[in-house]
Amino acid sequence: MDLESLSNPETSSVPSSLARALREQTRADHARIEQVPAHSALLEARLTPSVYLAQLYLYRTLLLALESAACTGPPFGRLSRLLTRDRRRAQLADQDTSELESLGVFPAPCVREPILSLAARIRAAGPDDPESIGAAYVMEGASLGARIQERLARQSMPQLQLAHRFFAGYGNDTGRMWRSFIERLDELPLREGECEAVVRGARSTFGALHTSFASIEMPSPVR
Repeated sequence: MDLESLSNPETSSVPSSLARALREQTRADHARIEQVPAHSALLEARLTPSVYLAQLYLYRTLLLALESAACTGPPFGRLSRLLTRDRRRAQLADQDTSELESLGVFPAPCVREPILSLAARIRAAGPDDPESIGAAYVMEGASLGARIQERLARQSMPQLQLAHRFFAGYGNDTGRMWRSFIERLDELPLREGECEAVVRGARSTFGALHTSFASIEMPSPVR
């Protein structure tokens, strides 16, 4: 199995109609992100601490917004059903960013506004918003291929002993956690037109990530 099939929610087994719609209608959006230099640097084991820190800030911003929204409503709100306590990964990004900052690493410059705007919308929309469900799908899909991503990150940044927690994700439980997420996604009650809103939210999330990731300033190659 190749890295793309492990790290890409579009190529994983997705039996449900909502998840199938998400897979099919965001395939091109996911492919665009894979082409940006900040993403390909990881896949080619060329990731630098400053680029990694910039990525962590972006991921953490969205995860904090989603986790905050999931906690603001009733325990059986739709976002709360998806983002259970065992899926809270913002703290992993926090631990990695703290370690990098303690080592004097500064994030590579990038455009954060699309992510900040999306995070603000998620917080304001609350725990039952269908577009936020789409954002949760994208962020949960980012955990796929975690063990391979962690290995590549360690190859890129051998000087960092611990700051790979976020890429490690759920470790050996990644496949099980993804299947469980898809099952819960399947079970969500959706009103008329909300399937389209979920897909719209996922595409907006991919778009914001693409814009910010593509803007990350990459280091000049060593000659």
